Amino acid sequence: MSGQAGQGQQQGGEQQQQGGTGGEQPKGSQQKAAEFRPISSQEEFDERLSERLQRERAKYSDYDQLKEQAGKYQQLEDEKKTELQREQEQRETLARENQELKLGQLRRDIAEDKGVPAKLLSGSTKEEIEASADALLEYANAANGPRAPKPNPNQGRGSDNSPSGDWLRDSLSAR
Repeated sequence: MSGQAGQGQQQGGEQQQQGGTGGEQPKGSQQKAAEFRPISSQEEFDERLSERLQRERAKYSDYDQLKEQAGKYQQLEDEKKTELQREQEQRETLARENQELKLGQLRRDIAEDKGVPAKLLSGSTKEEIEASADALLEYANAANGPRAPKPNPNQGRGSDNSPSGDWLRDSLSAR
């Protein structure tokens, strides 16, 4: 039995070293709690704030150097490209811009023909843009078409001489 009791004590000792199981705080937290002092003056606040700012600035002190190195790397990569690659990229860029301009002009032309705002048209082909314009016109015509009349709340009440349901009002209005 003494062997079992010795093992239990060893296990209990390990649990205490590892932070315990009874909701105890680890030793590092206890040390920090013991070192904590609330700030009591503006000077002390400024001192602690400047320490924190210095630590943060130290983290990013090499940012400008890294930015410069990245720029040099990009320049070297651009120099590696052949003249053919540069021309091909430029051609692709110009082709995209040309396609966008043609599509914008097509939208404006269809919008002018159909009488709808060009900003509301969608699609990437002439047929799609025309279908979008037709759908927009159909919606606009449905919104402006004949509507059911609004109900009249006085309908069915009869003439002004009929009782309104309020005997005092009816008796006073009769005079």
